[in-house]
Amino acid sequence: MNNIEIENEYKLSVSLCEQFASEMERQIRELLLQDKNISSEFTLQKRVKTLSSIRQEIENKSPGVKSILELEDVIGLRVILVFKREVDTACELIRNAFKIVSEKNAQAKLGEKEFGYSSVHFVVEPPQGWQTMPTFKKAAGMRAEIQVRSGAQHIWASASHILQYKQERDVPPPVRRAISRVAALLETVDLEFERVLDERAVYGSQKKSETATDELNVDLLAKVLDEELPSENMETEERYAELLPELLFFSINTPKKLRELIAKHRKAVEADETKSVDRCRDAVSMGHKPVGSSIERSNKGVYYTHTGLARVALREEVGPRWNEFIASRRQKNLKSKACKA
Repeated sequence: MNNIEIENEYKLSVSLCEQFASEMERQIRELLLQDKNISSEFTLQKRVKTLSSIRQEIENKSPGVKSILELEDVIGLRVILVFKREVDTACELIRNAFKIVSEKNAQAKLGEKEFGYSSVHFVVEPPQGWQTMPTFKKAAGMRAEIQVRSGAQHIWASASHILQYKQERDVPPPVRRAISRVAALLETVDLEFERVLDERAVYGSQKKSETATDELNVDLLAKVLDEELPSENMETEERYAELLPELLFFSINTPKKLRELIAKHRKAVEADETKSVDRCRDAVSMGHKPVGSSIERSNKGVYYTHTGLARVALREEVGPRWNEFIASRRQKNLKSKACKA
């Protein structure tokens, strides 16, 4: 293809490529959000290659192509996960959801003279069902590249791209030891996070019984709420770290005290939940968006999350002091923002 042919085809196909990339992004996001083993704090990026990048790739790597859509990375997506163990989970979801054209683990293929802490790369085609969607009938046969990596892997990839250090020969001799240490440190970050997750799981499994001296922490808080409150109210990402200081402020500082708080105000909490669900359903019936919840949750008959239910119980316990506490915290936040400004 010459430059004129490349430019003409790009102008005709770039809009379809952008639509395809957006739909791929939506599908992958839903896949990840539905899996409880993946934190919702992941990052998902998409891009369509620029005309200049396509020209350069055809000139340098693929001079024999007859269409720019023959290039496997015109449409690219990148999944950046918090923990390394989530990479394996995300890769399995992608394998099951899309037709895999190729897969490579760049980390595993690094030679002794190459630097890297890289990611898993897929080239995929959409599942057969997509071809029945009116928007994507023209996208039959289109492919996308998906990169999956951890946060530490992404830091390395971004830095090495800027520095252009891919092999030992690329690096000035005085810099080699330093860049090798960086790669090792980032790999250690992933390994230590894995250790944290393993030790947290062990702690949770061993903490079967509670004593009067146990101090409430985020993991014990999650355990108590999971055991004491309805499972349907639980959200994938509960904000335990925000609730904990509120409980501690009012001296709810042990699992025993928290269980007693929930038991004491269970009926009031249930009544508040029912009232809030009814209010949401009334809003939906009038064509409005429910406030403080979602249509899906109100249809299931739930309004509060686990932390929300615990907060209602705490509010019932402390009475007017709750509003004073909220006002005081809001005032502190305003002063903090003013100081930063």
